[in-house]
Amino acid sequence: MSFSLDVKKEILNTKVNKKCCKRAEMLAYFAFSGKLSSVKEKKILKITTENYDCVKRIEFVVKSLYGIDVNILEHHKAKNTYYTINIENTDEIFKILSDLMLVEKSVDEFFTIRINKEIISRQCCQKAFIRAAFLMCGSIIDPQKRYHLEFVTPYFFLSDDFLNLLCDMNLNAKSVVRKSNYVLYFKQSDDIADVLGIVGAVKALMEFHNIRILKDMRNNVNRIVNCETANVAKMLIASKKQIECIEFLKKTGEFENLTPALKEIATLRLENEDMSLSELGALLLPKLSRSGVNHRLCKICDIAEDLMKKQK
Repeated sequence: MSFSLDVKKEILNTKVNKKCCKRAEMLAYFAFSGKLSSVKEKKILKITTENYDCVKRIEFVVKSLYGIDVNILEHHKAKNTYYTINIENTDEIFKILSDLMLVEKSVDEFFTIRINKEIISRQCCQKAFIRAAFLMCGSIIDPQKRYHLEFVTPYFFLSDDFLNLLCDMNLNAKSVVRKSNYVLYFKQSDDIADVLGIVGAVKALMEFHNIRILKDMRNNVNRIVNCETANVAKMLIASKKQIECIEFLKKTGEFENLTPALKEIATLRLENEDMSLSELGALLLPKLSRSGVNHRLCKICDIAEDLMKKQK
């Protein structure tokens, strides 16, 4: 089972008792997966999902809010199975749409889906709406791979209303159009963690935090290793240059003109090509600091380079 399905399964185990929260959930169910169609001048309200447990939850909400018994139809497309709640009674459809503040006097008034702020005025209802929205159109990529959570809808005004709701809850969603759909997405791990907390996916949130901690530790180790590798590479390049300069001075006979201190560090460098400056300094008596060793070797290189220029 995918991480996204695990989150939805956990959400479906979350109980919803308040009528106001059931109403907010119902608005999200219809907004993100429902439609009102006409067949031979007869109105049909449909809510479709691939998740059987989800359609049973919708059935429960419809029954508890409106006292309506619904039909659940199963149909197949390609290799996928879909479940649809059909409501064909006009009075029952009006009862639902008017309660969701989408129509006032008749089902014929229905034009577009918007989120009425009165329905989500309470924080508990806002959470209920986002929870149901995730069930209908949300998905999250396995955090082991990368951080990404999104909601998808084909409706511009619905997307815009939902974006405002997320922003009101201090959730920093970004918006993009993808294949005629409006996508609200999160890529920051902190934002995704906040969404998981809001929808009540506690187990998934704990797993997400554990994965994030391990990834951060791994990234820190990689940064340290990369830094150390870079430092070693720089040290080896510097060592190679120092050795070339020392060997040039020996070849030209100028090595004997160096001061005893410079001769001593030069000899140590030739004998210990892979040693760091600090390690070379520790071999001297008295010991010399890293900067002291670097100063002497730089002086040797300066002498060699000046001599090279004169010979050109």
